Amino acid sequence: MEKTIYVCSVCGETTADWDTDDDWLIANVPGSTSGEMVIRCPKHITEYAIRKAGGRVEGGKGIVNNWEYDLS
Repeated sequence: MEKTIYVCSVCGETTADWDTDDDWLIANVPGSTSGEMVIRCPKHITEYAIRKAGGRVEGGKGIVNNWEYDLS
């Protein structure tokens, strides 16, 4: 089975270096006709990246669809 390897758009780190990519922000940019994505490793997840991915920040957590990340 093939595994998709994602690359952080800030530092270039890949999901191949991680046991799991659950903490990564990997999302399509809503309304993008070119298929633009937001891909960030846990070290580079920001409020801006969460909002760009169509998410929101509530109570110190970033929420994008069913994905949640503690920003503290």
